[in-house]
Amino acid sequence: MANSNIHWSVAVCLALACSAGSALGQTTATKFSDGKVKILNGEMPESPISKLLGWKYLSFDREARVLKVDMQARSEFLNPVGVIHGGMLAAMLDETLSPTLALTLGPGEFAPTLELKVNFIAPTKPGPVLDTGRIVHRGRSICFMEGQLHDDGGNLLATATATSKITTRPRA
Repeated sequence: MANSNIHWSVAVCLALACSAGSALGQTTATKFSDGKVKILNGEMPESPISKLLGWKYLSFDREARVLKVDMQARSEFLNPVGVIHGGMLAAMLDETLSPTLALTLGPGEFAPTLELKVNFIAPTKPGPVLDTGRIVHRGRSICFMEGQLHDDGGNLLATATATSKITTRPRA
């Protein structure tokens, strides 16, 4: 059962709930327990930032460690010049890179972003944005990633590199 509306919060939930060798990242839920199938069915609320950005899961290649998602550059994100504000593009990149790593984490692992560097390549107009995140190198405690945003015509809009620290989730 494929679901193209899996949200970032679901990706993190799956990453924390599944072991590293599970079916995580596949587009079918045949190996998931009933509880995980409920998550894939969208019965878990999405995070506010995911909703704001229109975050939609497209694919995750576990071997290549590449995540593809779709987001929406909305007219509410325009700056005074009439193009999408750079801060919103940075948020899109962060909301692509963080779940890319989250999809590789083991139970109880957490990975806050330590650094995010964004390069703005071309002005962005409202519309769909294809986001790609890739893990460049993942060690035991540090991960380096890179991401790209493209418009629906395939034009490169922005790139980013990020560093995250892999640690255990703090207990409440």
